[in-house]
Amino acid sequence: MKNLTSKQQGKEDEEEEEEEEEEEEEEEEEEEEEEVEKEEEWKHEAASVQMFEHLIKVNGIESIMKEDYKFSHRDFLFIMELIYGPNPPSKKNCCSTTLLCSTTSPQWPYKGRSKEKSFLYQIVANHQTGIDVDKMDYFSRDCHHLGMKCNFSHERYMIFARVCTDENGEKQICVRDKEAMNMYELFQIRYLIRKNACYHRVTKAVELMLVDALTAAAKKFKLGERKLTIRKAVKDPETYTNLTDDILQEILRSPYKGLKSAKKTIERILTRDLYKFIGGKNFDPEELKHLYSDEEWKENVQEKLVAWLDKVRHLAGDQQLTLRPKDFEVVDIKLNYGMKEKNPVDSLRFYRKDNPDIPIQLSKEEVSHLLPVKFSETKIMLFYKGNDEHAVELTKKHVELFWNDLDPISAEVNRSLFHTDLTGMLLCSPNHATAQEVIARILKRGIYKLIDQKTFRKDEVEHLNNDDQWQKKLEAWLQNVQEEAVHLQLTLTAKDFKVVTYTLPGESDFIKVILFYKQNTENFWEKMWKEDQFSTTVYMRPTDQDLLNQQLSTSQKIIEAVSKQGLYLLLDEKTFLCEELEHLNTSEERRKQRQAWLKHFQEEDATEPVRKVVLYCLPGKFYTIQAMLFCNRILIQAIEKFWDEVRRIPEDRLEAPL
Repeated sequence: MKNLTSKQQGKEDEEEEEEEEEEEEEEEEEEEEEEVEKEEEWKHEAASVQMFEHLIKVNGIESIMKEDYKFSHRDFLFIMELIYGPNPPSKKNCCSTTLLCSTTSPQWPYKGRSKEKSFLYQIVANHQTGIDVDKMDYFSRDCHHLGMKCNFSHERYMIFARVCTDENGEKQICVRDKEAMNMYELFQIRYLIRKNACYHRVTKAVELMLVDALTAAAKKFKLGERKLTIRKAVKDPETYTNLTDDILQEILRSPYKGLKSAKKTIERILTRDLYKFIGGKNFDPEELKHLYSDEEWKENVQEKLVAWLDKVRHLAGDQQLTLRPKDFEVVDIKLNYGMKEKNPVDSLRFYRKDNPDIPIQLSKEEVSHLLPVKFSETKIMLFYKGNDEHAVELTKKHVELFWNDLDPISAEVNRSLFHTDLTGMLLCSPNHATAQEVIARILKRGIYKLIDQKTFRKDEVEHLNNDDQWQKKLEAWLQNVQEEAVHLQLTLTAKDFKVVTYTLPGESDFIKVILFYKQNTENFWEKMWKEDQFSTTVYMRPTDQDLLNQQLSTSQKIIEAVSKQGLYLLLDEKTFLCEELEHLNTSEERRKQRQAWLKHFQEEDATEPVRKVVLYCLPGKFYTIQAMLFCNRILIQAIEKFWDEVRRIPEDRLEAPL
């Protein structure tokens, strides 16, 4: 017992020491981050130029190139420009004005070659179209090792590539017009490699851990004979050669103090104890544009993250639950065809067989009517760095709330309790949304269900201009339809509803008003899973014969079958393992449910209970049960009373008669 107690005490002391060390390291990291902000951003092209200079110097290649191949300073500069672009960060004095070629002009930024040789700058790193041998090389390599099919043919590109002079007098590499689809394949395979491999959730988790490990070791770990830190080593070509894949093992073997956090992260990588992937979602870049304003992405997302974690803690009912924002990492990934939202093929010039020296631009319609409409998307990924399984379970369960907060319309709708006006947001949007798009954006987040919508003249609702006034309207309406609510066995409050209003461009005299119903269904599923019985709930299953006959072979058909009576509204869907719902599956109960299934839909019973749960297994998915939760609809007559209440002007707002 003493040994056990001493072990526990020792473990607690060790944990306290770790916490103190982590706090010290965090303070150091904060100081380091301030230093990083002052430093220039590291670019691999700039590092490649430095390594090129270092390579030819230490290996005696520079003298050979000068003496045997008559290389001049301008030729060395040309090579560096091929790698970096204009004005490479060379340590040599090869960028001075004395080395400019005679034809250099302010409109021509390169110094290694004149404008007459402009096509040479489109071979290695093509900054104009993005089509270069660098991409062709790694496409073939990566697709081979990933087992992916590369539909782009670099052989055909080489055959049909040709140098033409464009309207600006610059020579550029053009391609035969019939090869346009091959060019689209090039950018499509670039997108697929990044999406499926480079930004795979496991790849990204390991990458985040590598960054955290190297960042934690950046100030304490020393490299090479000069004993430089990692951050300084990238500036020194000689020491930079030591930054190989063996760096992780070197950190683990290092005797330097202050590397405990880095070693711990590396050990997690080696034992595959990776950061947990909470979820990911694709967004149209326009949907997240409000988060990138003034380059405040990190601050904006951090604010969203803190608010979301507070919601998760509240929904879990455990205020003691530890959910620290620093334990989560939000990653934004911009996927595109290489030129942000632009179509890179638009900047490429083609030539025709009958006129091979004249460069032309092809419209999308000339190529195909089955080409992409958008050329960029943003993927947001959320990772958890800790090891608390309960935290992982809860955050995965409520991750949809985080996506809601990122979408500007959903975030705006969730900002207030009873009413939201989207007019200003929609008018400022570069792509004005339609009424259907607004509703779809709100509904797709899964929190709200559409009850009804109506268009009013602006003067009819001008007396309603804040959240409190809409709350009073909802409360007055619910009091008015109390009999219908009792009949439906519903306990309704103003908090169960949300009113969204907006005026679309070109319709300034009218206001669209949408009534949504919101209900948190997680408590219901939790109670159902724990075998609690609901007197107001009916559990039903389609007959096996129905499923085999494909009459109800999709969830959508089941929704239609239940909803067609006009009495029920789908609230939520959830998938359970079969053993989780064994208590609802006795043979006698199942037999009665089968017999009642078809008969039920042939009858309309106004005394139906408040909730109906449909349980079913689709063919080929016999290990899980799909559960659908339906709720009695609010009758049309009751909804019409709400619109009447909206039109009614309160007595204290009526103008006194003259």
